[in-house]
Amino acid sequence: MDAVDASIESRIRSFPPGIWVGTPRDFEGHCDPRNLQDTLDRLIGIGQIRRIGRDLYDRPHFSFLLGAHVAPDFNLVLRAMERRDRMRLFQPGEVCANALSLTDQCAVRQHYLSDGPSFTEVVGRTTIEIERAPELLFPWLERRALPVVTALLWLGPAIAEDIGADPDYDPDFPEWGDENVEYILHRVLDGDTKRDLIHHTPDLPAWAQDIAARLARLMSLS
Repeated sequence: MDAVDASIESRIRSFPPGIWVGTPRDFEGHCDPRNLQDTLDRLIGIGQIRRIGRDLYDRPHFSFLLGAHVAPDFNLVLRAMERRDRMRLFQPGEVCANALSLTDQCAVRQHYLSDGPSFTEVVGRTTIEIERAPELLFPWLERRALPVVTALLWLGPAIAEDIGADPDYDPDFPEWGDENVEYILHRVLDGDTKRDLIHHTPDLPAWAQDIAARLARLMSLS
């Protein structure tokens, strides 16, 4: 084993089993890719790491309770995929809408949005669906209100205006009728997120701009 191999192995071994998921890109610039692959293959052969997907590796953790190696930490897998493909993954609309109390629908599959291409990833027995995000989301990727906009785009103009009767509906403003998404957002969002959404209203589609405007009016009455 040469010094480079020893350095790579030492770096991997510095992580206790179960808390590391890596990709060859993590070692970029430290050695020749062919030597790196030889090192990874050797570590697989002696059981120090395992290949869990395309260019994805982890340090397996054996559970004596289960009598088997446990599945890798899913969040670590997602972060490794981001590094491997130089992309960003974030929650899809149905998950964001559920977290904001805008829908009761729950995700039944491993589905994420990305600023990269769409593809399907298989990690162990889990299939992960990666979908390229709508272009309308791209101005929001580094903004606080990203989950809100993701939820609104998933709901769409028709559904977003018909969430249902809101118990906090203010009869002094009947022109808003049942278009009560703004009431829900006013209750569940913190002030900074609401201000971020309102400040960047021009980056929203027209129907969502109307929601942001009504939210701004609610904030002014608070």
